[in-house]
Formats: sequence, C-alpha cells, structure tokens
Amino acid sequence: TLQEGENTVKLTADVMGFDLDSIIVQDVDYVVETPEPAPDTPDPEPPKPDLDSFDGFAIEAEDPSVVITDGVIAKNHNGYKGSGFYDPDKDKFGTIEWTAQIPETDEYTVSFRYTSLGGRPCDLYIDGVKAQSYKFYTDGELQNAAWETWLTEGYQFQLTEGEHTFKLVNTTKNGPNIDRLIISRDGTVYEAEEGTM
Repeated sequence: TLQEGENTVKLTADVMGFDLDSIIVQDVDYVVETPEPAPDTPDPEPPKPDLDSFDGFAIEAEDPSVVITDGVIAKNHNGYKGSGFYDPDKDKFGTIEWTAQIPETDEYTVSFRYTSLGGRPCDLYIDGVKAQSYKFYTDGELQNAAWETWLTEGYQFQLTEGEHTFKLVNTTKNGPNIDRLIISRDGTVYEAEEGTM
C-alpha cells in the first residue's frame, strides 16, 4: 500500500541484474481473492433401473457364460439370433444351462426359442429343482423346413430377486435346437408353436 505523497520503491535483483525502463503506478480498484477449495462431495449414485418398465431380456445359447454338455454351437440352419444355436448330440441327452440375474421378486415368463421336428421334450430345472417340462413341438409335416422355423415356448414362474440358474435337460436323444433363453414379465405364456422372439 502506498501512502499519499512521496514514496520510495526499491527493487533488488537476487542473482543477476536487469534492465529497467520505468515504473508505472496505477490506482487499482479490485482485489484478487484466492478461491476456497471446493468441499469434498460424494460420487453420485448410479441410476437405478426403472423396474416398472422392465420387459425382459434374452441370453443367447452361445453366450460365454452358458454351460453346454453333449452338443455344439452350430450355424447350419438359418433364422437364429446372435451368432449360433445349441445343437445337442444325436445319440446323447444333452444339457444347456444359463445363469441370469433377476431384478426383483415377481412372476416371470421363462421362454426358449427353438426349432424341432415333431416333439423333442426337455425338462427345465431352476436352481437345480425340476420346474417344468417343455414340449418343444413342431408340426412334423414341415419336415426339413422345421429346422428353420423358430418358435417360442414359455411358462410363468415366481422368481426371487438375485441370481438363478436355468438348465434344460433333454429327455430324449437328439433333442431340439435351442437359440436363446428369454425372461420377461409381460404375463405372456407361449405354448408350443406359438409366438416368436
């Protein structure tokens, strides 16, 4: 701060000298304030899903999390979703098992997209307990065209929030081709030969 009247201003070089042309004195009407650091704020919580609008999801048979036995992921019939479908061995009782996360306790339709020739039934085990037999039926008159006629069969189950396993076990040799597991809660039940997804 400079006082009214005469003032002495002295500049001292620390190491080397410097060239000085003039000193300019101006009236300053503002003060630069050092901003205070912002208070710590917690990270925002991730948005929660709108369960009222939840209409379901599908997991492909070829998903890396799916466990299959006595069969392969094939691509030799058109119309499948994703990058392939489960084709069980012709002379064995193959199985395919999904693990899925259920968002909340409610009634859900557990469906499978499949092709078959005639009836090639499977039993569904939910968390290791037999829950339902699926017919996986296709009109035999379709013959070879049946393998490219994808259908959906599903039934309703009460499922609790959390992780569950869904395992299909062929009850006859040379079972149906399985494309995907579909879990929804729209109340729709798909009988054999009804609906597609």
